[in-house]
Amino acid sequence: MQALCYHYCRYILCWYMFLCMWKGENMSKGSQENYISLEEAAAYLDVKPATIRSWIKNPDNEIPAHKVGRMWKFKRSEIDEWINSGKSAKI
Repeated sequence: MQALCYHYCRYILCWYMFLCMWKGENMSKGSQENYISLEEAAAYLDVKPATIRSWIKNPDNEIPAHKVGRMWKFKRSEIDEWINSGKSAKI
C-alpha cells in the first residue's frame, strides 16, 4: 500500500511539473524564467534540433536539459551558464 501511495504521489507531482512548464510557469515563485522547447533551444544556439538531440544522447555531455514526459525542456540561463563554463566546447 505504501509503495502504491508513493508512485501515485510521484505521478501527480510529475504531471504538476509538466503542466507548470507547459503553461510557462515555474514551481518556484522566485524565478520567473520560462522553459523553452528543444526547437527553441536549437534556434537559440543556432544549430539544428538533431544536433541538440545528439548532445543529449551523449553520456559524456552535460547539456542542461530537463525531460518532461517525452519532451525535452531547457532554460536559457542554464544554457548560457553551460556555454560560459566551457563545457560546451568539449562536444
